[in-house]
Amino acid sequence: MGDQNRVQIFLRDGFLADVESLGDQALKDVALVLIKNLSRGNLRGMPLENHPEVGDLSDCFKLYFDVRKDMSPGYRLIYRQLNLGEIEGVSIEAIAVGRRQAFEVYKVGIERLGRA
Repeated sequence: MGDQNRVQIFLRDGFLADVESLGDQALKDVALVLIKNLSRGNLRGMPLENHPEVGDLSDCFKLYFDVRKDMSPGYRLIYRQLNLGEIEGVSIEAIAVGRRQAFEVYKVGIERLGRA
């Protein structure tokens, strides 16, 4: 047991500001727990694609989250897996977190990756 499955997490510039902008402390806590679970290797998101309205995020994954249980999750956390090599292992780059509405968080991710 221990750190055997742990992966290194890199936070893209702006990611922590995204978390802060969530406003609601419960939402912030959920986003940070998702990052923690990613670092432990306990979680894997759904793959993203090259979307005509947003751009190419096909090397990224998304995690759905919200604090409300009575409706579909309205927030997404976007990340990508970085293969650092066999010896160094795998790391995760947390790119953006925010509302899904109008593809908002995906557009931020595209911009941060320099793909706009």
